[in-house]
Amino acid sequence: MRRLDRSSKQGNLPGFEQRGDDRFRALVYGDPFDRELLGVIRDEREGCTIDLELRLLKKTPSLAVALVVVSIWPGVWLTDSMIQTYFPGYPNAFWVTAVWYLPLTVIPLPWALRKMWRKSERIAREELGKTVGRIARAVGGSGGWRDSRAALFWAALVAAPVILAGTLLSLLLTGVPGQTGAIAGMLGAVAFAWAVAQCIAEAHGFTSAWRVLAAVAGLAAA
Repeated sequence: MRRLDRSSKQGNLPGFEQRGDDRFRALVYGDPFDRELLGVIRDEREGCTIDLELRLLKKTPSLAVALVVVSIWPGVWLTDSMIQTYFPGYPNAFWVTAVWYLPLTVIPLPWALRKMWRKSERIAREELGKTVGRIARAVGGSGGWRDSRAALFWAALVAAPVILAGTLLSLLLTGVPGQTGAIAGMLGAVAFAWAVAQCIAEAHGFTSAWRVLAAVAGLAAA
């Protein structure tokens, strides 16, 4: 914990907060929807394991949606006022502007919000790789955030055939009684988690990939 606190004071872990003797919190930026990374340090014989959990800051999406919704109606009034000022021949009726302005602004909202969410997820994944790399380096890992990002890339590449096979197998087993199809679909996730653990351990010089796997499982459960 002292190493993480020292790393945060050096500007490597934004929003770092120590919560008790074995828990901490750090921010993962994902403009416009930020996340928080919660960590639990568990002591073991050969060192320690850090379980990580990524959570979305719930207030951020609510504020973004509220800001968009609240700004729509004033936009109708402002647009109508400007048109009345610069185009004297325009009908002097507020409802005329509302009839065409509201559909133009409300209908595209789901696509705009979806684009914002995808952008946020992409940025958050990049920031998560950096943050995990900084945490690993602070507690004795030898790699940097670029090594973490490269590890995630190679893990996805290694696990891709198993993910594809598991997906096809789950489709073939659709309609079969029991949980056979669901179990087949989980093969890809298990293979990816195992590959991430191996690659992260190799990138940062950790002696045990099983501890890294425990941290990856904590992130997957977030």
